[in-house]
Amino acid sequence: MTVLLRRRTLSNYNTPSDESEGGYATIHWTVNGTVQSDFNFNIEGDNADENVVDSFYNTALSVPWFWGSLLAQESSGRQYNASGGFQGFPLAVQNPDGIGISQIDGTQNTVSDFDYWNYEANVEDGLKILQNKATESQNNWINNYTASGNTDPSSSDTRNPYSYCDFVANTQPLGNGSFGDADWIQDYNSHSSQHWYIWWNSTTGAWNFKYNTSEAGNLYVPDVCGKAPY
Repeated sequence: MTVLLRRRTLSNYNTPSDESEGGYATIHWTVNGTVQSDFNFNIEGDNADENVVDSFYNTALSVPWFWGSLLAQESSGRQYNASGGFQGFPLAVQNPDGIGISQIDGTQNTVSDFDYWNYEANVEDGLKILQNKATESQNNWINNYTASGNTDPSSSDTRNPYSYCDFVANTQPLGNGSFGDADWIQDYNSHSSQHWYIWWNSTTGAWNFKYNTSEAGNLYVPDVCGKAPY
């Protein structure tokens, strides 16, 4: 009997010797030289336990304080579907706009097989996307804070403090709980002009917040901050 296994390939491997993917598989086989009917099956993934995921990103990576809540909002900590369709296939709610545990947007970012099939790679790549937005988020907050004459937004922000966030008015580097972190969270979910959570309106002399607008994603920061870290 001769058996040939073919696997679906989503894109190129990062490391050819470290293949980490599932998907559709087909066995083409013969018996005594006679071709038999193909046998199709699925190779599925299994979601890692919350403690395993938490230990990975807190031990192997340098993550901001809100990262666990962001993962909880994006995917409920799932790399793979938990119900419906093909059980155990990659979580791609709006494929390719949201892939895996950190819901990487494949239309704006380069993704690989690993982002579909390996939660560690997905977390690492999602974190890189967030880190690449740190400077613009920091600058936006500082510019607006300066324009406001260092006016503390806390009393104007009716949703602050949130369950798992308590933003403060300071100009420290991102990751220290300033309202710049709120902009940073919003920027992870941003499209075009939807980058910022908070901005100073010089005409009215008041702070504006994303949840006061009708734009898509206007409750993203409150949603993230309402989630217990995954």
